[in-house]
Amino acid sequence: MHLQQSIDVTAVPFKEPVLKIKTQKVGESTITTLVEPPISPYFSVYKWDVAGELSLTRGQRSYVLASVIAGSGSLEVDGKVYDIKKGTNFILPHDIKEWTLTGNLSLVASNPAES
Repeated sequence: MHLQQSIDVTAVPFKEPVLKIKTQKVGESTITTLVEPPISPYFSVYKWDVAGELSLTRGQRSYVLASVIAGSGSLEVDGKVYDIKKGTNFILPHDIKEWTLTGNLSLVASNPAES
């Protein structure tokens, strides 16, 4: 971030943001939207609690960053399966349109705000 951008997003005195956390059940899994525009105009943050299988699509996102924060399972992309566990971090670039997470795990995912 450039210095002016840092100043633009700094609040003095501190103001507690009003978050609009949303939860969505998908099968046995849960998607929690923690931060998104307009709260944060630059990015969105989600928590994915996977119980069994969770299939997701990229939508308008340019990429997705994900970190496994608990549990273990697998990530399937384009027919390839990757083992993932707590501590695994990965990027789903723009050309990945859909993916499936399987197992019992929790991830934090973020992406630039949709345009």
